[in-house]
Formats: sequence, C-alpha cells, structure tokens
Amino acid sequence: MEWWSWLIVGIAIVGAAQAGAVIARLRKAPTQTPEELDLSLTDAARVEIGKSIAAGNLILATKQYRDATGCDLRTAHEAVQRWAKGVQG
Repeated sequence: MEWWSWLIVGIAIVGAAQAGAVIARLRKAPTQTPEELDLSLTDAARVEIGKSIAAGNLILATKQYRDATGCDLRTAHEAVQRWAKGVQG
C-alpha cells in the first residue's frame, strides 16, 4: 500500500471516532427534567433571569439560566422560552 493510502485510512478512522463521540453526546439523556431545573434556581437567579426576560434580552436570560442550573444550551433556551411565554401572556 502506498503512503497516501495509509494517510486516507488514518483520517477515516479518526473521523469515525470523532463522529461516534458526537453521536454519543447527542444521545445522552438529560439528567434532570426542566421542572427539576426550575426548582433548583435560587431566588436571586430567578429575579435576574426574570429581569432579563422582562427587558426582552432572552440571550442573556438563557446564559443566566445555564450558569444557574448547569444545563445544556438547548434545555436553557427551551426553559427561557417557556418562561417568556408565561410573562407575556
């Protein structure tokens, strides 16, 4: 086998390993439900997140929610969206 063939095989192996790791992370189930995460918020965190939502700054509210709960971006985004809907209507 030529040297470039080995290079291609090596790249394919590394790519497959990385893809497997990404898929495993995506399939990982959340450890807490959104309701449990909401209950874990301190009063101070609730106030700050509520102020950000009231001001219309959902990006900051999502960051604050993630910092307070340690959840992933998707979960924080969904929680802030639910919270914002409750505030607006």
